[in-house]
Amino acid sequence: MTAVAANAALTGDDLSAALRVFDTIGDTTELAEDQFGVFSALAGSSPAYIDFFIDSLSRAGVKHGLTKAQATQIAAQATLGSAKMVLSSDKIPFELIDQVSSPGGSTVAGLLAMEEAGLMTAVVKGIDATIKRDAGGPA
Repeated sequence: MTAVAANAALTGDDLSAALRVFDTIGDTTELAEDQFGVFSALAGSSPAYIDFFIDSLSRAGVKHGLTKAQATQIAAQATLGSAKMVLSSDKIPFELIDQVSSPGGSTVAGLLAMEEAGLMTAVVKGIDATIKRDAGGPA
């Protein structure tokens, strides 16, 4: 994922050419210059966060009897499939969550336990700390 900031030096045909070049290596988005810290946290640091999440899923699998290799493969494939689903769907992630969550079911129980443990808050705080540190402040 690449971000490009249009400015007085990069407009019109030059901007289009730059976007075409970057699009050959992956997806590209245009952002305001002041949003690059957020981009860096989401695109640059998040692979470590996603790997941490996959490892956490894997450790849970090991806790319940799978080998580390099996659990890691399952967690990584599930993460890959979910990411592809988000990218190919016109729905927001919460709508996709609802599609696989039966009323009173095990997925809902797991989601509620994760939220009670503060998963969403922890992720947002992690991104906040990344942005703050990248801007030169203490994490």
